Amino acid sequence: MKLNLYRGIYTDAEHAELIRRQGIDEKWYIDTEKLRVNHDNIDEFLSRDSLQREDVVIPDESSRIIFGCGTYRDACYYAYRNATQGGYAITAKERASEQFSGPKEMFVFSFQVPEEDVFIDANDFLYPICYFPERIKGPRKKQLCKVFGEEIIDKYLPLLMNELFNRTQLANLITMERSAIRNLYDNKEILLVGKKNVSVYSSFKTTYKVTAEDILSVEKITEEECQKVLGQGPKAVCMI
Repeated sequence: MKLNLYRGIYTDAEHAELIRRQGIDEKWYIDTEKLRVNHDNIDEFLSRDSLQREDVVIPDESSRIIFGCGTYRDACYYAYRNATQGGYAITAKERASEQFSGPKEMFVFSFQVPEEDVFIDANDFLYPICYFPERIKGPRKKQLCKVFGEEIIDKYLPLLMNELFNRTQLANLITMERSAIRNLYDNKEILLVGKKNVSVYSSFKTTYKVTAEDILSVEKITEEECQKVLGQGPKAVCMI
């Protein structure tokens, strides 16, 4: 099964056309720490008496990933943020090698990725959630159960309260939980407001190499159109 993901960027028309014709180029992939955990071996880590970074993270190895969201609205959010807050998030080396010099505009492109190659981007909301498990109660717990699934929250909350289990690494395990991925992908009701006030319904990572055949659409969006999409508003907000 494939998931449709959306990505909002701030670039020029020539680069957007390159994505349409050739797929997502290397500029948009970044290196991130490589994990031992995957969709199928999570229980091996949960059966241990403790869990630390060295148990989950492979030292001195990295994975090449790109980001994507489950909704068009979230892609608009990132496109608008990039356009109004200094451009896209690439390294100084990549910025120096920029081949395109036309006027920058906002674009949203959509692409298909095999579900097996998708996991949750924990940076802006899942890590902060796991860092403060004592806040997962009352209305917030009910919201998080809707977003990630009640079975996920009930499964991990006791472990997050256990000092022998590193909270960051528990979050890394959650990123690979199939049911958490599917619930988050389906979330269109609760806006997650996390680190640096990032506000999205979902955010994912994938190691999949997106080719031209995987690109579904590439469209330019104006600031006015973007603000209209963002102004439609969520049904509920969960402050992380």
